[in-house]
Amino acid sequence: MQTIDIIKNACAKTGIAPLDAVPTNLYNFALNTLNRVYEDLWNIYPFRDQKLIGVTCTLTSGEDELVLPQDVQSAVRTATDPIFPINELMLDNFAPEVFDDTGEPTNFFNLPYVPVLVQPIAAGTINVVSDSASDVHSASAPLVVRIFGTASVLTHEDLNLNGTNAVTGTLSFSEITQISKPITAGRITVKRDTTTLGTIPGWAYQGQYRRIRMYPIPDAAYTVYVDGIRQFPRLTSDYDAILLTKVESAIFSLLCAELHELKGDNESAQVERAKASDQFAIAIKQEERIESEDNARYPAYGMFGDSVFPIDTSNTGVGRMY
Repeated sequence: MQTIDIIKNACAKTGIAPLDAVPTNLYNFALNTLNRVYEDLWNIYPFRDQKLIGVTCTLTSGEDELVLPQDVQSAVRTATDPIFPINELMLDNFAPEVFDDTGEPTNFFNLPYVPVLVQPIAAGTINVVSDSASDVHSASAPLVVRIFGTASVLTHEDLNLNGTNAVTGTLSFSEITQISKPITAGRITVKRDTTTLGTIPGWAYQGQYRRIRMYPIPDAAYTVYVDGIRQFPRLTSDYDAILLTKVESAIFSLLCAELHELKGDNESAQVERAKASDQFAIAIKQEERIESEDNARYPAYGMFGDSVFPIDTSNTGVGRMY
């Protein structure tokens, strides 16, 4: 089901608004609520629809930092072995000289996020474009992308969005340190000439890419593989669809519960929450059956610590909504 169908049907079912006459303020409330309950279920159990396996990244010899794909919370491995996360500060306290070691990477440290996937290879002007024609700057609806970085000196430049038409700045940036923007209808792409530096989802306020440092420093070119789960994909368009198809019914029931509470009908809200709990339990059983049949598993290593799954499933089904 698409976002617009879920919201309109939930409003009609709860009697809070007619199917074809949902007020804008109510629609926006329902959309925010829908995203909240969707994210709650997304984080409780790692469904197969969240998986990304074997996304490739390349390390060159001597390159010890790697920026990972934007939409993934990840575990990292070589073709044959996991690359485990370690605490950089603890290692530094005991043996700081090890940071000069070279070889095949066996560990990584988490570093602060960066605003782009790649930096400009040479100083040049920056251009921005949306994948939605609706993202047009005006005095009543300011849609400004602000680029922070180095253009001889630390500075910033504001670029006014013009829908699917690229807008080019005048400053020559050699490094991008931050990109900020308001909520937009579409995904914003940031380029230096024709080279894409990064993108920002419509619902996000700034560009963010996960960055890690490899240990030891690669002594040759290595291909590493990103395994793990996608970051939560917020619903922004009327025509976005829920990725976790098995839990659509549970999400719909939870949205109905929230709408019942909005109009003060707590008894009906409790009924919907109980229904959602049952629906979600069925979805998990279906998922576990599929997992047992093909023996597919998430890697027990990743961003969240040594030998642990990316998501703790020990409290599955336990939470505010259940």
